[in-house]
Amino acid sequence: MTSEIKHYTPGPWQVDQGTIRSQAGDVLGNYPFTVGDQTDHNNGELMAKAPELVEAASLAIRTINDTIRHENLKPGNQEALADAAKGLYRLIAGWQPAKPGGGHE
Repeated sequence: MTSEIKHYTPGPWQVDQGTIRSQAGDVLGNYPFTVGDQTDHNNGELMAKAPELVEAASLAIRTINDTIRHENLKPGNQEALADAAKGLYRLIAGWQPAKPGGGHE
């Protein structure tokens, strides 16, 4: 597991015809976009959900760890939950929203 902190622009992010923007309107990135191509739009929407996905995964990890610590789980269930938490952690390890104004926590 990593201890490196990787900051990102806090959400929500919006998409508009090939551009992902912060709530303040700053361009965060571009993605392939063909007018009328729903898959392109869907890909942009998914990318724009990144901050919310990081937050949801963090909450899921905390909930799983609390459940493992405080519940009397059947054999195998604790390991399955621990594996799920590890998988989520690998996806979001180190990611934190930057403070407004570009500062870091």
